Amino acid sequence: MSKTRLKISAATEYNPKNPCIVPVNNPKDIISLDGPLAHVKLAVYIKNFQGSTHHESHSFANYPDNTDKHNLKMVIQIKPKVSIRADRLLFGNDFSYPVREFLPYGTSTALRVFKYLVDPSVDGDLYDDENGPWLYGRAMSSFNKVKIIENDDEFSTNIDEHTGLLNNNEIPTNPRDRQQYFTNIDNLKATKLSPNNYYVFVFETDMLSLDNNDFKIMLPGGFGIDLKYYLDKKIDKVEGAGSVRWVLKAVHPDEEIKGVRSGDPLLIITFELVKE
Repeated sequence: MSKTRLKISAATEYNPKNPCIVPVNNPKDIISLDGPLAHVKLAVYIKNFQGSTHHESHSFANYPDNTDKHNLKMVIQIKPKVSIRADRLLFGNDFSYPVREFLPYGTSTALRVFKYLVDPSVDGDLYDDENGPWLYGRAMSSFNKVKIIENDDEFSTNIDEHTGLLNNNEIPTNPRDRQQYFTNIDNLKATKLSPNNYYVFVFETDMLSLDNNDFKIMLPGGFGIDLKYYLDKKIDKVEGAGSVRWVLKAVHPDEEIKGVRSGDPLLIITFELVKE
């Protein structure tokens, strides 16, 4: 009898020939990638991780300690190769296949409410079959913690908020207020990420559920997508079914933000359900 397991890979481009399998819950085995726009490091931590056989040698079922409360934690470090304006650096989810038929009723309304009340920088179209369904926010307001450093120190998951190198005294020094500050598009446009610095981003969420061998993604607005259900229904009919991508990408200042086809990725992390 086959079981559904999670496979996590990373790359600096869509549809890579040789994506890198990401060690999970292993602070001693950090992924390093060199892409066209940035040098990237990545660590992923998931509670109750049930990995596929791809993860047998480098991953563990539980966090290395009990200090983290979230189901999913991702730590990303980038050193840009070019200057990137903060309003053009995006982080979010996109899909390689249509997801409209298993979105709950009221999805579009929920996204509009979230955008109006929580984060106006979030945009997306989960019904976009032409470009691929997508949902992106600005990175500087999306990440739970941001730390900017001048040297490539030892990569650590214990990150404290520090944005002093942005040289803007108006930017709040605590994560929640910094997120709110960067929901303002003018504040984003006035901020640039420099090739001289390293930027460490921490994303923590309970929006991923792996309990009881489920694979549910909770999206802004409070609704979820049961990818395991979709996988069981579509795996033999739809290429890519049962997967979701977390994407960090840069979009040109004159380019319209419109799904997978817009911008250039710095990092793509693919969560894929596989049957074994």
